Amino acid sequence: MGPVILLATVLAIAAGAAFAVTAALQHRAAAQEAEHHIGDPRLLLRLLRRPLWLASNLADLLGAGLQAVALRFGPLALVQPLLISSLIFAPGAEAALNRQPVNRRSLFGASLGVLGLALFVLSGATAGDTTDPSTHAWLLSGIATVAAVGVCLVGAAQSAKPWSAVWLGIATGTMYGYMSALLKTCSTQFPDLGALFGHWQLYGFALVGCAGLVVNQSMYQRGSLAAGLTALTISEPLSGCIFGTTAFGESVATSGLRLTALVVAVGLLIAAVWTVASDREDQQHSELHAHAH
Repeated sequence: MGPVILLATVLAIAAGAAFAVTAALQHRAAAQEAEHHIGDPRLLLRLLRRPLWLASNLADLLGAGLQAVALRFGPLALVQPLLISSLIFAPGAEAALNRQPVNRRSLFGASLGVLGLALFVLSGATAGDTTDPSTHAWLLSGIATVAAVGVCLVGAAQSAKPWSAVWLGIATGTMYGYMSALLKTCSTQFPDLGALFGHWQLYGFALVGCAGLVVNQSMYQRGSLAAGLTALTISEPLSGCIFGTTAFGESVATSGLRLTALVVAVGLLIAAVWTVASDREDQQHSELHAHAH
């Protein structure tokens, strides 16, 4: 591992820690609000009045900044999986915020996710041959994102907790994966702000980010932090890898032991989502709602 890739790795893990703190704060704030319909922007307007939720955005901005720098030095197919490191920090952040012991099942699910992450990274990821995909590639990626998110929203509307949170987590992660692809292109324009503001990817990043933020807050209202966050943090890098390989020309291992490691990694990531989503621990979440009412 060269020094540049090592730097990207450290920055991506630090971004994951910042995103874990963001998730814990936003989950607590959203759970204290009366439940809104999926994607209802009024929930976001109500959260804007909560100091706890506003404070979470400082951690979110820090994470986004670290992610942007990591993407400048490392391939999308490496940086995005490393963001699953937020699963390491999220159970502890939530427990500290609620002054309760760490949920063991959530911690076990997080451990499966981290192990899957390690195997995924070891399977290998190489930089692509472009930092600015063609319009055709962006269009196809956008259509695929809209279709996937649409399916997830339908699934969330027809599912009970905590699986509704899982569907919304996948929808959010898919949008955030597309945002990461946009962010990678934007990161190549620094420090030339004139060139940056002249790229449509910056405005696409803001638009998709707003939509993802609304869906994300709905996710926090529909289950434990572990259920939604695990689905989000796994689907985001997976979608990021898909965009990286299809639009940026990046590659992952497709033969030998590395292919076996990749298959096992995906299996572990799926098991991690199942573990936390099948946990019947929504009691605390319900108590927060009852307190809000």
